[in-house]
Amino acid sequence: MQNLSPQLDAVTALFLGRIQFLGDNMKELVPESTAQRRHIIGLKEVVRKLKQSQLRAMIIAPDLQEDPTPGGLDDRMREAIEYGYKHGVKVVFALSRKRLGRALGKSLNISILGITDTTGANVLFHKMTALADENRNAWLSNK
Repeated sequence: MQNLSPQLDAVTALFLGRIQFLGDNMKELVPESTAQRRHIIGLKEVVRKLKQSQLRAMIIAPDLQEDPTPGGLDDRMREAIEYGYKHGVKVVFALSRKRLGRALGKSLNISILGITDTTGANVLFHKMTALADENRNAWLSNK
């Protein structure tokens, strides 16, 4: 649902690294019980926060494995994307499952993550979402 670009991947990786850095520093300054998480990992958690209107954006790896079974991953992901578009949540397709994890300093594959707080990284966030919008418009014009 969007053209992919190395520039969008680079900005997304910088954005994720920045919010991870800020989140780690916040844990040192504020007791863990009051610190707000800046991102949510995993489809189930992302959908929960999406329905609670607590997400600013969703970042989805474009290299997801297909699951054509009814009610499978494809259907659930499609529903989350549709819900996000309808409720003004930015949807960004960038990086890969492995590179999403690496951008957050984790050694795991991440298919989807939700962004709840962009404080301190707003410039990168706006640049990332603007590039995603441009790539989506280019994709739509080619359809």
